[in-house]
Formats: sequence, C-alpha cells, structure tokens
Amino acid sequence: MVIYSNGNFESIDVGYDYSKRNDEIGMVHQQFDKMADQIRTLINDNYVKQLLLKEAQFKQLEQQINPHFLYNTLETINWYSEAAGEHKIAQLVRALGSTLRSTLERSDIVTIKSELELVNNYMTIQKIRYENRLEYYIDADETLLNCRIPKITIQPIVENAIKYGLEENMDTCYIYIYVKQCGNDICITVKNTGSEFEENIIDKIKEQHVVPQGFGIGLRNIHDRLQLAYGQNYGLTVSNEDNMAVVRIKLPKIESELKEEEHVQTYNN
Repeated sequence: MVIYSNGNFESIDVGYDYSKRNDEIGMVHQQFDKMADQIRTLINDNYVKQLLLKEAQFKQLEQQINPHFLYNTLETINWYSEAAGEHKIAQLVRALGSTLRSTLERSDIVTIKSELELVNNYMTIQKIRYENRLEYYIDADETLLNCRIPKITIQPIVENAIKYGLEENMDTCYIYIYVKQCGNDICITVKNTGSEFEENIIDKIKEQHVVPQGFGIGLRNIHDRLQLAYGQNYGLTVSNEDNMAVVRIKLPKIESELKEEEHVQTYNN
C-alpha cells in the first residue's frame, strides 16, 4: 500500500501466493490486487485514449493545412497561366480556387449570395469541361441574397442534375435555378432537362426500398439537415414537370447579420 500510495502502480511480486488463502488477510490482499489491476487498466486506457486524441487532433490540423496549401498552389498556377496567355486554364483554376475557399469557411451557415457564388464557380468548371453540352441560368431575387442558408445546400443538387441530366445522355442539359420568396419563406428551385425522379424517391431512400447510388444519400441528408435546423415544415420536395426533374428547397427567411455589399441577380451562361 505504501508503494502504491507513492504513485507506482506496477505489479509487485511479494513472494507469496495469497490467492489460496480464505482468511481475512488473504481476502484483503486479493481485493487490493484486484483494485490495483483496475487502476492500472484505467491509467493505461486513459493514456492510450489521450494518444489517440492527440493523433486525431494532428490529423485534423493536417487536413486544415493541406487545403490551404492546395489553394495557394492554385493561385500560383493561375498567375502563371495568365502570364502565359492561357486564359481558359486561368479561369478554370480561379473557379476551382474559389470553390475550395468556400469549403474552407468555418461557418455552417452562409448567405444565399455566397452559396450561389459557390454554384457559379462549380458551373464554370463544368462548362469548361462539357462546353456547349451544358447551359445554366440563375435567377435570384436580389432582396433574398443576404438571407441565411446552410452551407453547401444548392451545389450538391446542381451536381446531381449534371450527373443524371448530362452524363447519362448526349443531349444538351439545361439547368435552371430560381430563388424566390413564397409567403414568409424562401423557395429555391433547381430544374434540369434529361432526367426524371422516381416517385417518392426521398421516402423510398429513407425506408431503404431504394438503394441510393452516390448522390442519393446527399439528397436525403440535405432534406434531413434542413428539417433538423428549421422543423418539419421545411426541407426538399422532388417532382417531374414538363419533362424536367425538379427539386424545391423550402427554408425560412432569416436575414444575415452581415450585409453583403454586392448583389448579383442573374447569371446567363
């Protein structure tokens, strides 16, 4: 007990086996050894957990550093591309850098203007890739651009529109994005040609009647995230209208505390 009281919890060989003694001294010794073993286990477990925690924190730091390094590298490539007269490469790098910078923002809530800028940068990259096979149009009510929206809400839906509306057929894909006020709420609509939704697809994914392929999980997660943030009256609805797949996002109108200086109402591409 004196040895343990000094903080040394290593196993001690006393030169005598008390495990076969059933008297009071034997029982006390057995229980004390059991307690000491438990203390050693707790200390070792806590030490290992602390090491794992430090490693996780280090990995997290690495993940924070690497995107910034990539962003700075893209800026360098952009500079050299402009200097060499490779304007399309420079445009591509700028759009990718801006997209990366948006993902590095710590806030989970951004303005609709910021979200649309992310979409526009993403579409710039896709336009260079697909050229005339992709056309898109954004029409946003200027008075709503400063309202709040969960980060990366619209872009995955646009990505889905490209995947199913363009990559699976050779026709030109048209994507339309509208941001309008509906009553006291905000409705964001994304329409695309070239694909249609299966009926009740979100419910079927939730009930596991349909196995999501890639984006399906993201579609459900966006819906669940909006409902967790704002309640059951908000989220996604999907439909097919005029041979187009349609996704509608409904969220409350919440003004951001930070005012945006610039407003962009439409993009025509």
